[in-house]
Parts: sequence; structure tokens; C-alpha cells
Amino acid sequence: MAIQPVSFRLYDWSFDEFADALGGSFQRYGFAVVADHGLEPAMVAGALAGAKTFFALPEAAKRRYRIAGGAGQRGYTPFAVETAKGAAHADLKEFWHVGAYRIHLRPHGVRSAPVRRRPTGARGARHPPG
Repeated sequence: MAIQPVSFRLYDWSFDEFADALGGSFQRYGFAVVADHGLEPAMVAGALAGAKTFFALPEAAKRRYRIAGGAGQRGYTPFAVETAKGAAHADLKEFWHVGAYRIHLRPHGVRSAPVRRRPTGARGARHPPG
């Protein structure tokens, strides 16, 4: 099954179409492929190489980046740990979750540091080692 890419150009041309296409991809496949994003191919290749390096590590090394009590919302989640809502069996995948951090505005408009802190002994939940 080929995943239909969602063009990031739609974001500026028609935000409603972009949102519908992105949401539709999440509904059909559980994720989306975004095209026309403007990222340099070397950056994409570097990210892919880093991901391959991380996921080739021994299980014990990867588990150092699991955030206890985080419910898989940031950092590393091991194989067959996450279970989709309403599912009887765990998903057969492992993953590294990256997400937005809440930013608080102080009264004078200065932004604060991210709410989440780096886990002890790890480089941080936002980025895998490498």
C-alpha cells in the first residue's frame, strides 16, 4: 500500500485542505508522509542515518533513553510496549517520540525554559544519542 504524501505547500495555499489531508492520513495510516517541506536532502539523510544508528544499538543501551512514567510520550519506547486504545495486543514496534514543549510567557513577555527536563544520565528526551 502506497502512502499518499501530503504537500506542505497546502499549508499556505489552503490550510483547511492541508489539515484535512494530514488528518486523513493519520486516520488511514496512523501517520503521515509530508512532501514539499523544504528540508535539505542532506538534513533528511543525516536524520535517517542517526535513527538507523540508534535503533541498531543493543536493547539495554536503548532502554537508557526510556522515560519512566512518561507513557511513551517522549524519548524511547521499546518494542511491543505500546498498545493502541481499544486494542487487545501491543503494537509490534519500537519508537522515539519527539514532541512540542510547552512554553510559558512571563508577564513581561520573556519565554521560559521547556517544562520537561532532561532525564538523569541521558542526553535528553528530545534527541537520541549520536
